[in-house]
Amino acid sequence: MKDPYTFDFLNLGEDFLERDLERALIKHMRDFLIELGVGFAFVGSQYYLEVGGEDFLSS
Repeated sequence: MKDPYTFDFLNLGEDFLERDLERALIKHMRDFLIELGVGFAFVGSQYYLEVGGEDFLSS
């Protein structure tokens, strides 16, 4: 059984789309990395990967 995830800090309200959740989480992660300063970077939210000859879209 999985533990429930609590995203109250995102202030999304009751009805939100998965895309809204993704954008809000990415914004918070990006802001956190910027606060850490030099040596940390946000590369991107979705990008193409090829691993062992298989294609993936990483998010």
